[in-house]
Amino acid sequence: MPESFRDARGDRNAVLSALTDPSSPDPSDRVSIAPIDTVGKLGQKSDALANGNGARTPIMEQSVLIVDDEENLLVLLDRILSKEGYQVKTANNAYQALDFVDHERFRAAILDIKMYPIDGVALLAEIKKRSPDTQVIMVTGYPTADTRNDCMKYGAADYLTKPLEIQELKSVLRGLLNTQLRT
Repeated sequence: MPESFRDARGDRNAVLSALTDPSSPDPSDRVSIAPIDTVGKLGQKSDALANGNGARTPIMEQSVLIVDDEENLLVLLDRILSKEGYQVKTANNAYQALDFVDHERFRAAILDIKMYPIDGVALLAEIKKRSPDTQVIMVTGYPTADTRNDCMKYGAADYLTKPLEIQELKSVLRGLLNTQLRT
């Protein structure tokens, strides 16, 4: 495994380069570490490639990707947002999230900042590069002005703190998606 993966606080550009480097001797060091149908929402198989040709599926009306390394929060947000009518996909790490982004289109993503080995800010930068239209909400239990500024610099639409206020999250998400529909 490349040295850059060992420290999530290391240089984000080095981490992103290592993620996408096709010359890496170990295929598990790259983002596409498994076929899309072998990973999915909380261990379920994904239906992302319904057309079977490897192309991204069309953007879903209310599709949301949630990425957090806390399984309980993933389950909770999945249940809450699904009841609100969103089509939710969850990932517990950046590798899985980027695999989903490469094969599906999401209207919005909710990303935790403190994750290992790749933090949410590096993931944000990569998602915005691969899918610029995806609206991203960053969440953290450790808010700092520097982290907030980094998130906004890399294209985050909003920045929320944990513990999450569910009504606030739903309101922010609804506002982002309604604004995106009008533009």
